[in-house]
Amino acid sequence: MPLELCHVTSANEVPEIVEGWMKNEAHLNQPLLSVNWGTDESSRQDRVEDLSARQWFRHSTTPGSVWLKVVDTDLSDKVVAASRWIIRSGTASSEAERPARAYWLPLGPERKFCEEIRNNFSAVRNGPTRQKPHVHLATNYTLAEHRRRGANTLMMEWGTRKADELGVETWLEATPLGSMLYVRHGFGFLYTVELYPSAELREDNDKWRHWEEATKNLRLAVMRRPVNGVWNDDRVDAASFPAHDLVRNIWLK
Repeated sequence: MPLELCHVTSANEVPEIVEGWMKNEAHLNQPLLSVNWGTDESSRQDRVEDLSARQWFRHSTTPGSVWLKVVDTDLSDKVVAASRWIIRSGTASSEAERPARAYWLPLGPERKFCEEIRNNFSAVRNGPTRQKPHVHLATNYTLAEHRRRGANTLMMEWGTRKADELGVETWLEATPLGSMLYVRHGFGFLYTVELYPSAELREDNDKWRHWEEATKNLRLAVMRRPVNGVWNDDRVDAASFPAHDLVRNIWLK
């Protein structure tokens, strides 16, 4: 079954990508699933149309944003994988200026908890280490039933080749499960990030505790690939990553 890498060029293509994204996170039981999509199947399905529109708006208003998809031409061009890359000039993303609003959740502890996680995630993606030109892999997935066919390699080769052509680094945030996949494409670990709300914001109620339990394994690895995938001896420059309450540094040579 042949695979083909395509650029996403219209809003009509986005709902199928979003549905696959949601299906992938549900399959992997990712803690971010509840934060991004809601806590039950019906609310998640209701979000597909809305999130598709928001994703297209972000894409079309963000300079350097590129959505890719991999389709199976033997399955009527079914989308089997997708990724979003952002070619950044060195300034903070315009998305960082928009406070997260988990409007699909009711007002109260649930919304507050999820908005804090999403804002913390944005802070990591747009911190001082990203204030120079680079390529950022913002979203990436392959449907479980289509893995090990080369779909992810098609997308990763496109992104890393683009970064090398521009002479810039590539950055991403990965789950523990996905991180080793990126090592094969020249990425190295820099530090892990825990996105939980700070202790000062914690609320002592059942809804807050429910969300703490639902996201208890919410940890991401921040990874970087140098130009052409060539690492120097000083792979990790600790001075470049000032400590704060979101980051627990784990430096790996």
